[in-house]
Amino acid sequence: MDSIKLVVWDLDETFWQGTLSEEGITLNEQHITIVKELTNRGIINSIVSKNDFEEAKDALQRAGIWDSFIFPQIEWSPKGPLIKNLIEKCRLRDVNVLFLDDNHLNLEEARFYNPGLHVKPPEFIPDLLAHPALKGKDDSSHSRLKQYKILEKKDAERPTFNSNEEFLRASDIRVEIITGVEQHKARLTELLNRTNQLNFTKKRVTEQETDQLIARNDLEMALIRVSDRYGDYGITGFYALHKTENQLTHFTFSCRILNLGVVQYIYHKLDRPAIDIVPDVAEEPGSMTVDWITEKESIQKLVPKKSASDGKSDLTIMFKGSCDLNTIFWHLEKELPVDVIKEVHFFNENNFPIHTAHTQSIVDSINLSEINKSFIVKNIPFYHDRVYSNDVFKRKYDLLILSVLNDYSQNIYRHKLKDIYISHGSYIPSLTDEKEHDYLIDFYSKKKWGGITKEKLTWISQNFEFVGRISTKAFTENLRFIRKNISSNIPIIFFNGAEIDSPAPNEHEAKDRHIVMNAALENFIATSNNCYLLDIRKIVFNNEHITDLNRHYTRERYKIIEEELSKMVNSLINVRITEPYSISKFVFEIKKQLLQKNLVPAPVLKAWRNLKSKEDL
Repeated sequence: MDSIKLVVWDLDETFWQGTLSEEGITLNEQHITIVKELTNRGIINSIVSKNDFEEAKDALQRAGIWDSFIFPQIEWSPKGPLIKNLIEKCRLRDVNVLFLDDNHLNLEEARFYNPGLHVKPPEFIPDLLAHPALKGKDDSSHSRLKQYKILEKKDAERPTFNSNEEFLRASDIRVEIITGVEQHKARLTELLNRTNQLNFTKKRVTEQETDQLIARNDLEMALIRVSDRYGDYGITGFYALHKTENQLTHFTFSCRILNLGVVQYIYHKLDRPAIDIVPDVAEEPGSMTVDWITEKESIQKLVPKKSASDGKSDLTIMFKGSCDLNTIFWHLEKELPVDVIKEVHFFNENNFPIHTAHTQSIVDSINLSEINKSFIVKNIPFYHDRVYSNDVFKRKYDLLILSVLNDYSQNIYRHKLKDIYISHGSYIPSLTDEKEHDYLIDFYSKKKWGGITKEKLTWISQNFEFVGRISTKAFTENLRFIRKNISSNIPIIFFNGAEIDSPAPNEHEAKDRHIVMNAALENFIATSNNCYLLDIRKIVFNNEHITDLNRHYTRERYKIIEEELSKMVNSLINVRITEPYSISKFVFEIKKQLLQKNLVPAPVLKAWRNLKSKEDL
């Protein structure tokens, strides 16, 4: 075995002890640990098993491991063709796949249909993690698993289209050509060394040779990032074109974008240069004309740094969320460093917590009239002027970080006559239920939150109706409004919620709510530009990681969140560099130098003085 990218597990007497359809099964915790560790190494896992699909899925879900498998083939069919089909779905070669099964006939059948496949009995499983072919690389963010989950989603939808071209047109495939390759040196080296099916020149490199390649002035080179409406495939391609000879010295793509037309699009964009193709390759670069791909404007990363003159950062982050996340920014500001604008919940004069991060409040800061804002602030004790004066749409910043957990937990109330919504209360009885008013007054009194009286609750009951927690549709609409009303150049990092049971006795439905809302958030991010997810589920995944609620984490978990956020910000904090802006800035600097040296003719100087700002240049 050389390099294994996919491990395929049989279930009965392999992944677990026993036979699911007969005497029952006993799960092997070591095997669960192995699957999780392989995922952390960027090696994906799948299943080929003769069993009932729903029964097997239920057993693996209860073990908390189902989502770690991609394209599970669980049915009463011969395993050889199932494995062949699985490898095709994964866009892999059989030489990079390992199949584990306790039945030697299954192993031989699998190898008959897949001649390059590696097969092993269960006795090999304890040696899996130590084998050099399964060394993998660090992928603690599970980016490779997520990318294969995208392929799963696409595969499920493909049969609903009449043709593959119709499906591709509906997929909204986008490519971004990144010329700043030196910022992605590790990924470039990996692409050149690990890709095979779509590596047209088959030229491998060392890290030193990658540095030498990047330094060459005779080559035009770029990395290719690919995304579609299903998600982001990441950086999946690279080309290096000799400028004078018009020949490609490197032309390579990840198998994840096989059959999307990306190879042909890039080749035609380069005007079909010469290329010495080293067989075998899975596609011909000039085989078809592609008109279903959209090219995104490239984004150039600006490295955060301190200014020598005033000690301030030239980059600013806006954070909006709950105050428990406040601490994670100390390290961020210290290490990068950047300036951080924080809008977290605060306490008013009645010691009442004022939350500002619900998407409804953010949207209403623009949509709601000043009269209605004043009406709410005046009459609702858990609202404040600052709820509607948020800086998300007002301040200048380079990146937005938004925790949407208020949407996960808080209730929504709608005014009976006005088009007004307010949000308040996590897993507490409705403010409009008069039978609960005594309980609520006692509840607020114990917390020493002032402003809630019997009269106030009665007024709320008379004027508002209980809606419940925000629907996923309204949540998504709010997110789209926020994305639309913030410059598309500004990346948004979203924090989701942990999918574990809450220890609070009144929050028995919190886990299910998080699952539903996380799915809605993921779908929004997958279909929106310049949006990213810091996945709390990968950091907070059992009850030892939380304190009183499934939304409050231990200090150790906050530290890990802090570290993951630092990595994301370091790679994602970007400013879109557009040509008009670059020229304007350049001309402004030239103008300033000419003025300082008194080199501007009088008529020109007079005209300049009539300009309103440097942007008029």
